Amino acid sequence: MESDFNKWQNLWQQEKSSPLDIDALTIRLHKLERITQYQRLLFLSVTVYAIYAMLTHLSLNGYNLIAFILLAVAMLFMLVPLFNNRLKDYGVDNQQYINNRIKYLKGKILIPKLYFLIFIVLFTAALNIAFIGLWEQESVYYSLFFHAISLLILLVLLLLRKIGVKNYEKEILPLIASLTKLNKEE
Repeated sequence: MESDFNKWQNLWQQEKSSPLDIDALTIRLHKLERITQYQRLLFLSVTVYAIYAMLTHLSLNGYNLIAFILLAVAMLFMLVPLFNNRLKDYGVDNQQYINNRIKYLKGKILIPKLYFLIFIVLFTAALNIAFIGLWEQESVYYSLFFHAISLLILLVLLLLRKIGVKNYEKEILPLIASLTKLNKEE
């Protein structure tokens, strides 16, 4: 008798859906937006400083000019999605609000998955081209040493990207699932 009761209780608990906590969902969304604001500010300041440092400290030979252009394009690949992927919440109903949030979160996942990967490739290429221009007259050993450092930087950035993608997916995918569930309920 007791085992039958436990079976029925377990079956009922499995079928019973857990209530969606709107407050916790909103708090997580606001936390994610604050993190994005810090990322925008940090990356914008790093971009401005990098451009200033390159213009004032590098000679304007062909290698450095190409490296500067590649670095500027790499920075744009990060800045444009960070500033372009903003929430648009004004004058919408609940359904559109949820759809906007889902679209926003899917765009957030693309930042470390795609745009940061493009940034890493362009940044490493710019670094290698700058090293070629810098050590053009020096021995091959200097060049190999700095290209090895560039390869190490590439590997570290790829590892950081992998960690970032895992963290983003751990944070964002449950939010998307919750919003999709909420969207289906309405």
